[in-house]
Amino acid sequence: MGVQTFVNALYALDEDELLAELEGLADLVNWMKEHFLLSGTQEAYLDNMSTGICQYIAEMLHSSLAGRIPVNFNQVNSAVARPTAVNDDGKLLDLSKKSEAVIINNQLSKRDSLNISISYLH
Repeated sequence: MGVQTFVNALYALDEDELLAELEGLADLVNWMKEHFLLSGTQEAYLDNMSTGICQYIAEMLHSSLAGRIPVNFNQVNSAVARPTAVNDDGKLLDLSKKSEAVIINNQLSKRDSLNISISYLH
């Protein structure tokens, strides 16, 4: 299942179902493995992430998904050959939560989004 299809399915759940599903983020690695078809290299990368990084990503995902904000996923495909080592040292994961606010006629309109990019360093 693709990221956007999965997010749409989550957002179709009622509030209690969504929050119950997001409880699984406490174990980010297994949650990712349960919900996405990953290659062996991707699984190894997840398995080797530090606890601190996993907690940060889980917190970012939980707050964003619980708030039902748009999630934009982008995988940058580079012409540069990808690393083949199990730890995939050349991978760059960028998470950014963005808030925009516009005031028109004394009315506040706020939009949030979570942007996830995966790219490979040269």
